[in-house]
Amino acid sequence: MRRRVALIAVVLGACGTCGDAQPEPAASADRARADPRAAPAGPRAIAAAAAFDLVASGAGALLIWGTPADDGGAVKLVLLDAFGSPRGGERVLFARASGVTSDAVEVAAAGAAGRIGIAWVSRAGDRLEAMATHGSATGEAFAPPESLGAVDAIALEPGRARGLLAAAAAADGNVGILHRREEEQCPSGESSEGERCVGFSMHRLGGSPGGSGRSGVGLIAPSPCDRGVVGYVWSAGVWYYGVCTMRGGRQATTVYAIQPDPEYAHAERVLDGCEPLAIAAVDRGAVITGRCGEARGAGARIAAVELLEAAQRRRDLHATRGAILCEDGHPAVMRTGDGAPIARVLSGPSSGLEAFLPEELAPAGARAVWTGDALLVAHPVAGEGVATRVVLGRYQCVGSGLVRTDVP
Repeated sequence: MRRRVALIAVVLGACGTCGDAQPEPAASADRARADPRAAPAGPRAIAAAAAFDLVASGAGALLIWGTPADDGGAVKLVLLDAFGSPRGGERVLFARASGVTSDAVEVAAAGAAGRIGIAWVSRAGDRLEAMATHGSATGEAFAPPESLGAVDAIALEPGRARGLLAAAAAADGNVGILHRREEEQCPSGESSEGERCVGFSMHRLGGSPGGSGRSGVGLIAPSPCDRGVVGYVWSAGVWYYGVCTMRGGRQATTVYAIQPDPEYAHAERVLDGCEPLAIAAVDRGAVITGRCGEARGAGARIAAVELLEAAQRRRDLHATRGAILCEDGHPAVMRTGDGAPIARVLSGPSSGLEAFLPEELAPAGARAVWTGDALLVAHPVAGEGVATRVVLGRYQCVGSGLVRTDVP
């Protein structure tokens, strides 16, 4: 039988009720076949544009967010079904001490094998601290939150990109956390006069009895970018993480591939002169994306680098765009450009898909997951005079088309 797929172009318009964007309505026949589930979880006020994450789980997804300081400054979680609707009430993972003004300005989470690890950067005055907990992906039980250490407070402008911490999960449920430390002395002979250095620490959460702890060798990097932590993923038995530094006034990303068994480590410099955007898993490795040049939005040039087999194989695409293929109700996501596409086929629940999606579907700062039944996209929306909110949209493959099914 001839394999049939269709490239989906998502055409977006304004949504007056949610501040989000939405595709034009599908034809009535396709709309009738869309799953008529309840609306997904409503907007939540967040402390900062990076103060949320969205993670796929076996039964749907988990939305985690940090509330504004004037609304308690707590870290909360809600379980979502496979169509993005809440399953039960909100759960408080962390609440500040009485009389202390604090909030969470960045949140990162990852899960596998029925477990999830959640990390956040807690802000109290001008002090930042990395915190974490881990537990069941059903949201029923979590370890007491613990401190992972102080975080560099160099870049806390409103609306800034992520870059203070990232999370990744191995197939056995072992969750890794990478976070930026405070400024420290540069190693002798490895920096120029006047350069500042910061460290990056790695931790493991809940992968073995005894809880969490620092694992592996930390990094010290001279002249880190504002977005120092680019991302962290696990793929085919290898941890991949990226750190951005300034080289001659230009941004450059170094990706580290760490293979535990057999032991192997490799560092690869990518995206010279480009602003790093994300690291995402593919079947046998990872893809790193970056915005090159001054243009933003639809006119931006997005480069992508594919690193396979512990970064022993590399492929560069210098200009790409996100695309989605639908067949038999399931999508494949990819970056297409000047070469064969970098693709990820979604055979089951998957997280970290925003790097593959068109920007009009997943705006800057978005998080996207496939639950097995729907593509859920969460992204921050800033409103004048009101708190930034995280808004959730739902998309489904209907026939050969991708349809937004959470709006009339």
